Amino acid sequence: MEVAARHMAAGVMNLGELARLCEADTGKPASLGSLNVYRSNFRRHGAQWVERQREANRDSNRRIRTKDPDEGRETARRWRTGNPARQLLNQCRAHARQRDHQCTITVEMIEEMLAPMLCSATGLPLSWEWEDSATRRPWAPSVDRLDNALGYVPGNVRVVCVLYNQMRSNHCDEDFMKVAKALAARAP
Repeated sequence: MEVAARHMAAGVMNLGELARLCEADTGKPASLGSLNVYRSNFRRHGAQWVERQREANRDSNRRIRTKDPDEGRETARRWRTGNPARQLLNQCRAHARQRDHQCTITVEMIEEMLAPMLCSATGLPLSWEWEDSATRRPWAPSVDRLDNALGYVPGNVRVVCVLYNQMRSNHCDEDFMKVAKALAARAP
C-alpha cells in the first residue's frame, strides 16, 4: 500500500506500470485488484488515505486484542472447522512463502483431494478429531508434496494424514516404505 502510494504520488496511475514498479520495489508480484482499490482511494482521498488506513488497522487490532482470548480461539476454531480446504490452502501458501516455492493449487483442488477423506498414501481414514488436547491430530488431513524440491503445484501434491507426512518428511515414499517393511518384519 505504501509503495503503491509513493508511486502514485509521483504520477504513476497506469495499473500495469504500477504493478511492475511495486514488484520491483518489494520483490513480490502485486495484485492488480488491490492496486485498483489503492488507486481509487488515492484518487478520492490523496496520499492521506495511507495514514488513515494504518490508523484504522491499529484501532481494529486493538479491539481484537482486548477481546476475550478464549473467544478469539473459539472463533478461529469455528472458522477452521467450517473451511477445512481454505485452512489447508493457507498453510500451503505460508509454507511456500517460507521455502520460496510456488503455490498454484486452489481450494477446489484441495476439496477434491479431501472428498474421500482417506490418506492417499496409506488408505487410512482421515479425521479432524483431536485424540487429546496435548497432542497433534495424527489422522488429520495434510497436503504433502511428492517432490519436495517443487512447490504446491498441481501434480505434485496429495492429501495424506499428518502422521505420514511428518514421518516421511523430506524423504521419498520408497525410503519410507523400506523402513515400514523393516518395522513390520520385526513386529512380534
